Amino acid sequence: MSSVNGVMAIPSIASYNASKGGMNQLTRVMVLAPADNNTRVNAVAPGTIATELAKNAVLTSEEAKARIMSRTPMTRAGRTLRDRLYRWRPADAQLHRAGLAFLGHPDERRDPHRNARSPQMSQQETTAPLPPLSGGCFCGRVRYEARPDHRDGYYCHCRMCQLAFGNTRAAFMNLRKSEVRWLQPPAYYVSSKIARRGFCDRCGTPLSFEFNDSTNMDLSVGSLDNPSALTPISHYAVESRIANWHVEDGLPGHRLDENEQIAKRWKSAYGDDVVPGVAATRDD
Repeated sequence: MSSVNGVMAIPSIASYNASKGGMNQLTRVMVLAPADNNTRVNAVAPGTIATELAKNAVLTSEEAKARIMSRTPMTRAGRTLRDRLYRWRPADAQLHRAGLAFLGHPDERRDPHRNARSPQMSQQETTAPLPPLSGGCFCGRVRYEARPDHRDGYYCHCRMCQLAFGNTRAAFMNLRKSEVRWLQPPAYYVSSKIARRGFCDRCGTPLSFEFNDSTNMDLSVGSLDNPSALTPISHYAVESRIANWHVEDGLPGHRLDENEQIAKRWKSAYGDDVVPGVAATRDD
């Protein structure tokens, strides 16, 4: 995403110099902002966009065009409004609020961002690890320490979570099971054949959710000692979101019924004609 002109400006085309400087700065933002989450950014972009300015200033002959295309990753000029940049992890909250759109595909019900993450950087390339998070229940009996490598949360609107929390939605943080250490373990309610929910059996605080076959789990954001340490980045199960209790916040939404991995779990446990949800577990 850089070029010779990023270092040595071409005096005759000041507008190109200015746009190139802006592109170089955007590149730095895309690389540095997700670094706190140990996320590597990979991007391939055309070195020259086929605008009228480029045609008149740098693509002036077949020889000039061939010379420029020889050092362009895509070996052709980019087409405006058609070639876009993508990062292989859905929007980091800060970048999303800045107006940059990123695409991703949720493989896990509870983790629409983690499963599309780029490979972790090597230890030499990472920033200092984030400090641990602590939390627990209302009465203080159940306590935990968590060491996730991010500070992202999300809202789940599925009917099962609404009932489990006695609320219109549940706020979760998704992380690896190995990143959680229970100082005093919770009790568990087996909410279906495929998952269980952790809670305090003395005060009733909902604490966690986990699929039986997953290496990941959720912690309830409200059970953290400092819930403000997390930032919501998405909504899940939006098909059952309660409209008059929702205020549009600009965050992306994902449908539960479009997640093939979740559907596979339910069918494996309850049969091919199952309708995932509360009714299926009560008929069990």
